[in-house]
Amino acid sequence: MLGAFAKSSIWIISISVLGFSIFDFSSTFAHWPRTAYSIFGGILFGVGAAANGGCTFSTLTRLGDGDINFGATVIGWPIGAWIEKAFLAPARFAPVQIQVDQLPAASGMTIAVATSAAIAWVIWQAAVILPPLIRKRSFVPLLLAPQYRLSTAAALIAICNLVLYHEFGRWSFTSVILSSVAPFRFPATAPIGILWLALAFALLGIVISSVLRKSFKFLKPDAGRIAGHGIAGMAMGFGAAMIPGGNDSLILYGIPSLSPHALPAYASILAGVAVTLLTAKRFGGSLPRVYCTGDVCMAQNVESSPQVRDNNAS
Repeated sequence: MLGAFAKSSIWIISISVLGFSIFDFSSTFAHWPRTAYSIFGGILFGVGAAANGGCTFSTLTRLGDGDINFGATVIGWPIGAWIEKAFLAPARFAPVQIQVDQLPAASGMTIAVATSAAIAWVIWQAAVILPPLIRKRSFVPLLLAPQYRLSTAAALIAICNLVLYHEFGRWSFTSVILSSVAPFRFPATAPIGILWLALAFALLGIVISSVLRKSFKFLKPDAGRIAGHGIAGMAMGFGAAMIPGGNDSLILYGIPSLSPHALPAYASILAGVAVTLLTAKRFGGSLPRVYCTGDVCMAQNVESSPQVRDNNAS
């Protein structure tokens, strides 16, 4: 599953490189400096995500599956980001706007090598994704399938993200929250109402996916879970503001644009998740189980429902 996230980033890099080298199309990205502050933010975000039982993607997916207790995470997120902005927020960490042709590697022979690698990547993944689609001979059943292969989902996420980025700039959940809470530090790349509308449609897509996967099940509010998710959401929001960005922003923007802060911050998120899960296991906590077969992974939601849920179709 981690490899699927990496595939999304590589797709974004490859299409961006091809767009620049072949069509002379150049996107603008925000680069943030690599600092100890961002690494500590990643650890805090990872701790919050593990305590929450899901990162950015998973939280919205579980909310779309009918578990409204995860709504507390969504509410806690901007609160945590606002607290970081109000009491810490180092103003010196300002982003630098970088275009694809301004990247350190974007010169001479390096561009030719990067273009060749991007073409090879597209051909390789097309050889993985397309044959099963061609054999089925019908697009609609595939589109409405309860589960997507990881390779297919990664490509769809990347391509749709690039379309949205071209139209609106940074549109992910974390980016919109940070732009709403701290507009001067994290300026929005489009009218904030439009960005919220894009997020609303993304959540609608998650709900549709839930229906197709037959995993929608309304769960009643639970005071204990609401409190726990709310605190975890505040930790995630606080950490995301420190990085800046959650796992969604890092995968969709930070890592593909080669921002110096992205890979160290993502590694620190994984470290925070690992430490929290190992600590929970040490004290008898139950951990989520993930089952992978071939190019499909499914997670059993041990917290709220015994049924098997697909973690990648949405």
